[in-house]
Amino acid sequence: MKHYADPEWSALLRAVVDNPADDFPRLVAADWLDDHDDPERAEFIRLQCAGEHDTTESRERNWKIRTLANSLSGQLWAVEACPNLVTMEFAVGGPTLNALTVEHIERVRFHRGFPEFVVCPAAEWLAHGTGIVPRQPVKCVRLLLAAEVAVEQWWDMLPTLRCLETVEVQGHRPVLLEYLRKNLPGVNVVGS
Repeated sequence: MKHYADPEWSALLRAVVDNPADDFPRLVAADWLDDHDDPERAEFIRLQCAGEHDTTESRERNWKIRTLANSLSGQLWAVEACPNLVTMEFAVGGPTLNALTVEHIERVRFHRGFPEFVVCPAAEWLAHGTGIVPRQPVKCVRLLLAAEVAVEQWWDMLPTLRCLETVEVQGHRPVLLEYLRKNLPGVNVVGS
């Protein structure tokens, strides 16, 4: 949240989204984060990118990635990346760090430093996907409780689904998969 208002960060995210297979924009973003007082996030991006290209299993690297991802800062990266799908909640004690919990962190899976896989109810993707897709290199979305979204509402969701590689739909009506496959050419639509 602290960087998303910065036009430079927005431009770096656009470069990551526009070049999803290229690590260079991700590493430039990591350098920028170092220069803007966010060294943990920078390290997380570099470690995940390095792990993608290093064929040897590194326990230390994997431990560090998990530690960073599970830290409060790491959880807040998911809140920043997927607002409203991952949320911050304060306990009754008020807005202090001890009272802060991050809800639905399991909905976002990071790959090479940025969200690549999102799991959420279809109604929540309908409401919030437009705020995520333009600024994150999400490749796959698993939409839960699909039958709870009226068929006509799926039309509004199509723009956020067209940029993905895979859309998994759970709890759907059979006609929905046919509709999505027809309207999402080039996207792998899977029902489960």
